[in-house]
Amino acid sequence: MKDFIIVANGPGELAGWAVPVAETARAVAEDPPGPLRLVLVLPPCQFSSGQEEPFAASLGLFDRIVGPWECLRMVAGLRRMARAGTGAVLHIGGDLWYAAALARRLGYPAFAYVEVAFGGRRYRPFRRVFVPSERVASRLQAAGVTRDRIEVVGDLRVDALTKFRMHDADGAAPLEATGAPGGRSAPLVTLVPGGRARLFELGLPYFLEVARRLREGRPDVRVALAISPFLPPAMVRAMFERHGPEADALGVIRVHRGQWDVVGRSDLAITIPGTTTVEMAILGVPALVIMPTQHPDRIPAEGVLGLVARIPGAARLLAPVAIPAILRRVRYIAQPNRTAGREIMPEMIGDLNPAAVAEAALALLEDDGRRRAMAEDLRRLYAGQEGAARRVVEGVREALA
Repeated sequence: MKDFIIVANGPGELAGWAVPVAETARAVAEDPPGPLRLVLVLPPCQFSSGQEEPFAASLGLFDRIVGPWECLRMVAGLRRMARAGTGAVLHIGGDLWYAAALARRLGYPAFAYVEVAFGGRRYRPFRRVFVPSERVASRLQAAGVTRDRIEVVGDLRVDALTKFRMHDADGAAPLEATGAPGGRSAPLVTLVPGGRARLFELGLPYFLEVARRLREGRPDVRVALAISPFLPPAMVRAMFERHGPEADALGVIRVHRGQWDVVGRSDLAITIPGTTTVEMAILGVPALVIMPTQHPDRIPAEGVLGLVARIPGAARLLAPVAIPAILRRVRYIAQPNRTAGREIMPEMIGDLNPAAVAEAALALLEDDGRRRAMAEDLRRLYAGQEGAARRVVEGVREALA
């Protein structure tokens, strides 16, 4: 038995990166160099939903799941993980420090899969760094990582969506494809508010108002609401006890399972920044990406700022300085636009009212040519990247031989 320890943090990294790698590792476990014990470690992270552990457990894929507090105790040396004779640690989300510290305590080689280049010193503990593209590889080299330690494998989310198990929308009539991206007949718009509870609590009434405006502008439009499996079930039930009648009156189709099946057949999606934008791009779905800034305390931030923002009242005090500073650091808020170096998915940032969002969405629905071009450009960004999970697993297995 050999350990394969995967360190991942939030919903996107777990579902889009860790799961396809773990599935591939499990599939080849009987081949040399021998069977693996799959361990998932969930480090503390301001981007987590709090539902990563039950979601991972429901998959029946991992032999052990280590939660955030147990992870902290392990890296601090307050608790030891029983180790096999050999093993490897793969960072796949969160702060690189957790995977490096865990590997050091276990005496295992460390690997990392990253899509953003940080300072080169942060990668010194890692034997090999897997990246989705040559663009990221070049940035890592510029940061001081030698090319012999970098391997371009493709985007893991392509494998995740390829293997996604499709389901019908719960309690809804079958959703027929409308020839996405378009056609005048009954277009389908899917609202994707993401998988973080604090954003969903604010986002649900906001998105329902967007739906109302969409229906007012075009009564034949069909609206679906994708409900992330990473949202706390009790919170979702409470929100729909309050807002369910409004959603039903608007004819909003609630999608609790198989959200990517529905998103993939949409003429347009409306979402917030995050991993969902990449998944839509892989599926070739035209999307409008919005970032309302009315509630700065609900906007996730990285590093020390994200931790300080959790202090009650701190986010509102920091917002006038922090939000402009964050936006100055990033040219685009949607990852596919960052990857392309240009705006493919239209972005809206600021004190956005739902009427303005609906107006922009309706304009996109009327412009079949623009949505068709958007879909083609998005597909090209991630074309030919299937098999990334196998390339990562094979790279790690060299250390387990």
